[in-house]
Amino acid sequence: MRMAHPEELHALSPGSPSPRPARRWFLARWQDVVSWALLIAILATGFSLRAVGHNWDDFTHLHPDERFLTDVASRIRASGLFFGEAQALQQLRCQERYPAPDMTALQNLAQRERDALLGRSGVGGYFDADCSYLNPNNIGFGLYVYGQFPLFSIRVLAESMTEVERAQCLETAQNDNDELNCDFEARLSHWEQYNGIHFVGRAMSTMADTLSILLIFLIGAKLFTRWQALLGAALYAFAAFPIQQSHFWTVDAFTSLWVMLTIYTAVNVLDDDAQRPAQFSPLLWWVAAFTVWVVELTQSGTLLGALGRLPGPLGAAAADVPTLGAPTAWPLLVYGVALSLAAIPASWVRPARNPYLLTIGLALGIGVVVLALVLGVISPIGAVAAGLAVVLIALLNAAGLNQWAAPGGTLPWLMAAYCLWVFDALAHASRPSLTTLVIYLMVLAVAALLAGALFRASTRQERVFWLMVLALPVSIWLGLDVLAGAVSWEGALAALLLAGALTWAGAYGYRDYAAFGIAFAAALAGRVNVAPVVGVLLLAVLIR
Repeated sequence: MRMAHPEELHALSPGSPSPRPARRWFLARWQDVVSWALLIAILATGFSLRAVGHNWDDFTHLHPDERFLTDVASRIRASGLFFGEAQALQQLRCQERYPAPDMTALQNLAQRERDALLGRSGVGGYFDADCSYLNPNNIGFGLYVYGQFPLFSIRVLAESMTEVERAQCLETAQNDNDELNCDFEARLSHWEQYNGIHFVGRAMSTMADTLSILLIFLIGAKLFTRWQALLGAALYAFAAFPIQQSHFWTVDAFTSLWVMLTIYTAVNVLDDDAQRPAQFSPLLWWVAAFTVWVVELTQSGTLLGALGRLPGPLGAAAADVPTLGAPTAWPLLVYGVALSLAAIPASWVRPARNPYLLTIGLALGIGVVVLALVLGVISPIGAVAAGLAVVLIALLNAAGLNQWAAPGGTLPWLMAAYCLWVFDALAHASRPSLTTLVIYLMVLAVAALLAGALFRASTRQERVFWLMVLALPVSIWLGLDVLAGAVSWEGALAALLLAGALTWAGAYGYRDYAAFGIAFAAALAGRVNVAPVVGVLLLAVLIR
């Protein structure tokens, strides 16, 4: 028999207010169906208005703030350090701290590795502001008044897109000359250049402002009614100024997203949202969808090549299977929809497990994957991986484990994974990789499961058991990733500390406080002039 959680004991103590009923999602009432349909329509319309015409200036860079940010983003981590005459001593100190490698040590290295080592001569890391090429002041910009989080995010996203294209090129390479050509094309990638990186920034502004529409609805639904929330979301979706800002690579839309997240998490804190039993968390579905997408982008050629070397008809068939072309987000949407449809029906019948709804969810998920494969939206490798993920979700549903991550919520883990990925890319000497983001998402997803297990544990022995079963293997796996160079040791250490803090917060009813802390810090890193707004929210949370 499970012992009552401390928060439950508090709720049942004499004189305490009666607990509010648990939130229920996806009810079969017509009001819910209409409101969700309207929300999806508002989000789709708002996104289309923000996504159209990203090359509105035809490469002329007419926006002055965007022009400056584009120049900075295209040169950090790419150009050498540039010091004026007044900083001559600083340049000498950097050369002494990070001397050039001995030429004999470079003879047995590939050209790409030699260039990387020579490029880091005299250049410090993320925490060395005097010698780092991540500091705009060290690459010829004497004044930088914007936040660094949007700048670093754009640079990391641009380099990741380049690395995806390079990985796809290497999968088709037949010899060393082809591999050298792939490296040469990667160095000239337009995503990182002055006439290309602003498109990455504009796309990020579009996605950030679209998510802000969703957050306006969620905040309105918390404070008022769903219909008032829909009205607020619709008014913002069609407002001219946000649509205009979504077409610029500036820090405004990006920072506004984190401010909205700060407001939303603060509302949850003030509403005692974490004190009510959570019943819904799509964290595992979304992590699985993103993982399948990254595998399809970066590993399809490798897997098909291995199958193609097998004897017999299987090898011949694998050699003729096409892979996905240029990087696109449509497969990610397909995988998210497929896994959501596979898991949502089980959310209707908690805690009972209805076999008919479980079968319906499995059929819907597989049907979406097959339809996308027939239409050519996803590759066969992606379809197989997504099908396996749908079956796994169905098995979790059948075992009643699909919502074990619910006590820890969804938002804090996703925000933490993104921030860890950006930090790792800056702390790492090598190029960023989407595989690193997948690693952090998986680590935090396991931590969310651990938070749910600790929430349900009634004895100390059970807590120790779950720590040994989940926390210890993940720590060992993360250490192996550090040794393999997949993540930096700074990022791994930060991941363990952050996962531990979020696990404790999720297990003991403080997940919204943790989410507020992450959003608060990211908003300040986006632009410091939002400090008065988020400062008032911090004061309200502290008073609470």
